[in-house]
Amino acid sequence: MSRPGIQPPRSLLSRVGRAIAEYAIIRDGDRILLGVSGGKDSLSLLAVLRHLRTYAPVRFALGVVTVDLQIPGFDPGPLTAYYDRLGVTWFYEQHPILEQARERMDGDSFCAYCARMKRGIMYGTCRREGYGVLALAQHLDDLAESLFWSFVFIKGNKVWVWIALSRETREVIAYACGDRSIDTCRILWDRIPSTYKKALVFTDYWEAYQAVIPDEQHHPVGKETGETAHVERWNNTLRQHLARFVRKTLSFSKCIIMHDICLKFFLHRYNTDLLPAS
Repeated sequence: MSRPGIQPPRSLLSRVGRAIAEYAIIRDGDRILLGVSGGKDSLSLLAVLRHLRTYAPVRFALGVVTVDLQIPGFDPGPLTAYYDRLGVTWFYEQHPILEQARERMDGDSFCAYCARMKRGIMYGTCRREGYGVLALAQHLDDLAESLFWSFVFIKGNKVWVWIALSRETREVIAYACGDRSIDTCRILWDRIPSTYKKALVFTDYWEAYQAVIPDEQHHPVGKETGETAHVERWNNTLRQHLARFVRKTLSFSKCIIMHDICLKFFLHRYNTDLLPAS
């Protein structure tokens, strides 16, 4: 039996409604499968689409799919009871993405590999269950990662920037430029001031972190938890200010030294702006 869900705010409903009308995102008779991770973005879109079905000028079917990546600390199981309470059709897909990444991933980030695999699983569910539209929810912070890469001289020369950010002050307390190896991660860890060395550390599931950061301090989490959102937001801030750190751009550094210098100048300005006005 379907029960009323969360009432989305009118400001959100009106924006989504205008977008659907202007770009014909939903057409009459569409069968939409929404990917839901349990985070605020996908659950918000679920609430919006359920509400729009009650008065939208087009009729559409709505189902949800949750992909369980079998990653430690991520348990989307409780969502199934929520789906039943809402009365929506749901599909629960379990795939050992973490183990597959360890065996097959080559020269890519775990987040990028995971995103591609998840989308492929959801596309497969759409085909199997007869859905013609896959809906995904994202916010602007998804444009950045806590570990991101840029180019030096040519696109093939990828340089990864590692950032350590204080959750309390938002100050950048350490950084490192290099590859995605354990050695570069260790450089970052060694640069963290001693006053922060005993603090809890939240990262994604990249294996280099697990090899360097002490187990009693390390807390690997997924983006859906929001624990690393401030780091992702900071990366977006950097890319808005320095074009050479944007992936799809004509800007790049001609040498690693200049790349590092530009980053240092930005970090100095950023941290200085955090100081209280005298």
